[in-house]
Amino acid sequence: MTSKHVLLVCDADRARGSGHVMRMITLGSALNDLGATVSLSTHAIPSSLHELAMARSLNVIPRSCSQGDENLASDLPVGDWAAIVFDGYDFSPLTFSELHSSGQHVIVIDDNGDHSAADCSIIVNPNLHASEDMYAAIQTCHRFLLGAEYAMIRKDIRHQRLPEFEQRDGIFLGLGGTDPLDLSTRVNEALVSRFSSEIRRAKGVLNAAITSSSEMGELMARSRVGIIAFGTTTWEALYLGLPIVGLIVADNQSLVAESVKQLDLADVFDCRQHVAVDQIASAVTDLYGNIDLLASRSAAGQRIVDGLGASRVAEEILS
Repeated sequence: MTSKHVLLVCDADRARGSGHVMRMITLGSALNDLGATVSLSTHAIPSSLHELAMARSLNVIPRSCSQGDENLASDLPVGDWAAIVFDGYDFSPLTFSELHSSGQHVIVIDDNGDHSAADCSIIVNPNLHASEDMYAAIQTCHRFLLGAEYAMIRKDIRHQRLPEFEQRDGIFLGLGGTDPLDLSTRVNEALVSRFSSEIRRAKGVLNAAITSSSEMGELMARSRVGIIAFGTTTWEALYLGLPIVGLIVADNQSLVAESVKQLDLADVFDCRQHVAVDQIASAVTDLYGNIDLLASRSAAGQRIVDGLGASRVAEEILS
C-alpha cells in the first residue's frame, strides 16, 4: 500500500451523540502519528468537534449526504485513499458494496453487529462482547479487530498521570457528549444532598463551555467513583482505573453494559424507560465507601484497557 492518505467517514447529531466523531478524531490522530494524511468527511457535526478535528490536523470535508443516504458513496471526496474508514450505525450496505467493488480498502468500525454483513476488508469492534460469530455473513473481510485491546483512548486521557488510588476523592459525573435524557442535572442534585465531597461534572459538545479531553481526563483521574453513560467514556474510565456506576441511556449501549456487568466492573442502571435517581445515588454511596471493591474494580479495568487501541487500529489500516 503506497498511499498513506486515509478518509474517515462519520456523522453526529443530538439523537446519536458525538461518540463516533470523537472516536474517529482519536483514530485520525493515531494515523497522523504514523505519518498518514487524514481527511474527515462529516455531515452536521457540532462546531466544537469540527474545531477539535482541525486542531488534531485532520482535514475536515463537509458533505451533503447523511450516512444513511444510498448515494453516499458518490458524495465522498475522490482521492488516492489507502483506506476509507466508516464509523456509525446507519450506513447503507450499498455504500460499502459500491466502494468495495470499486477496489477501495473499506474498514468498518462497529459496536453491536449493525454491520454484520458489510462488504469490507476489516471489521473493528472494540467492545468486550465482540466476536467473529457476529460477522459470519461477511465474505470479504480478511481481518477482525475485536475486543477492548482496540478501544480507542484519546491521547490527552492516555497521557494522564494517575494518583495513587488512596489519594482519590470526589465523584466524576459525565453522561455523554449530548446527554439526550438530560440526566446530569437530576443526578447531580441527588448527589449533592448526600455527599460533602466534590462532584465534578463534565460538559458535553452542546454546551457553551465544553470540557476538553485533557480536563476530562484530569477530572476522572482525581475521582474515586464515576457516573457515566455506556459510550466511549466506558473504556476511558476503565483505562484510568475509575470505578463506575453506569447508566444505559440509549439502545446501542445495552450490550456494553451487559458485558461490563458480567465482569463485575460496574453497577448498571437502565434509564431508557425509568430514571431511578435515588437508587443511582444510593449505589454511588455504597460503592464510594467500599474500599476493597473500589480497588478491585480499578485494577481490573486497567488490566482490560491498556490505552493502545487507536495505535493498533491505525497500524492495521496502514499495514
